[in-house]
Amino acid sequence: MAGLKLLHEQDESVDQFDEQFPVVSSLLLFIASRSDNDLNMVPLRDALTAYQDELAEAAAADGHLRWQSSVAAELKQQSVDWAKQFVSSDEFKALSIVPSKARLLILVLVGQAYEELQLTPDQWTAAALEQLLTGYVVNEMAFEPADYDQLPDLLAAFLAFAQREDLLSDAVVAEVQTATEKVMDQVVIAGKDDANYSPAKTVLLKMKADGVDINDQKLAKKYLSEYDDAVQVQRVLDGEVAYPGTVYVPKSEVETRHHVQQTANYKWYQAVATRTHDEGLKTARELWVKPEQKSVRQAHNQAEVVDIIVNFYDVMYADYVETPKRWEADHVAAYLTQLAGQTKVATYTFTTQMLRTLFGKLADEKVLTKKTAATLEQVCDRPYPRTAVAEKHEVHDLSKSRHGNKLLRRRKR
Repeated sequence: MAGLKLLHEQDESVDQFDEQFPVVSSLLLFIASRSDNDLNMVPLRDALTAYQDELAEAAAADGHLRWQSSVAAELKQQSVDWAKQFVSSDEFKALSIVPSKARLLILVLVGQAYEELQLTPDQWTAAALEQLLTGYVVNEMAFEPADYDQLPDLLAAFLAFAQREDLLSDAVVAEVQTATEKVMDQVVIAGKDDANYSPAKTVLLKMKADGVDINDQKLAKKYLSEYDDAVQVQRVLDGEVAYPGTVYVPKSEVETRHHVQQTANYKWYQAVATRTHDEGLKTARELWVKPEQKSVRQAHNQAEVVDIIVNFYDVMYADYVETPKRWEADHVAAYLTQLAGQTKVATYTFTTQMLRTLFGKLADEKVLTKKTAATLEQVCDRPYPRTAVAEKHEVHDLSKSRHGNKLLRRRKR
């Protein structure tokens, strides 16, 4: 119930009813659109309903016009009954639309007209339906882009059914038709553009596309955690503010890390070391959010991937004064040999997997030549060293670095 806790902790200066009530109502509407037998949703539904009543009572005490839970409950049951009748009607059978879409549309029309505007079906107006269609139906209703092409026919069929069955009066049907004639073209165009979708709708459709059963709470929670993680990292890459605590930030040890002063060809500079560290972090995050890294995100946490990439960048510059364009195969091999002596086979294998991915990415971006990238990938393809040999060259001991040691501790667990 973390979501309810977060709502309760909102700043007291915020009008709780106007700000929070629509959020709670939307969640309840989504739950209602699921199977009636979905017992997994019952605890959340009950908690949200209780909180909704609490908000409504507080609003009534403050003199707001307001929503009543008893009316909402009646309308929910009414919308369910209407949907069952509609999908069995001749009007619906003439369409090539799945019943779940019809059920969702009726739940939205009946439920949200009351939740947002406190209007029951006999009170619907053209202005109210315009607001609902151009707002909630586009931004929040769980229709996929292609579904919006079917929306005009679906709504027309429902109105014809409702009028025939005397569920809606002729006057109300006329109001709805006036609204649809005015805004339906706009709604279809906007609904097919996913840029208009709310974050909640976006993730819901993505879960569906990825074959995730949202009724499986454990699987859904894991998916949402991974999705949010990737979304927040992408926000940082785009220069936006991420939700606190969602994006891993390794501590830079550029100033304290042991390093050579110079090699035969290059001299060490702190400014370059800092820039190299930052480039490694940015690259690691870019790798983390790539769609093709989904399996990696499922098996490993963000910190593991970031630590592997950033530590590699840091050590290669600290020990050999090499930025990515200067990386040499022998030095990469020395790094991996040292790693093999300090970690388990699984850690070594995952590290080489991520480094191969890194080299391929840098080749695609022309940071490395394809020839260099292929050579470095071949180093990663070498058999795991069964005997760790700490050769007498300037190889950085990962255990002496707090950042490197953190990587080792995490992977040994």
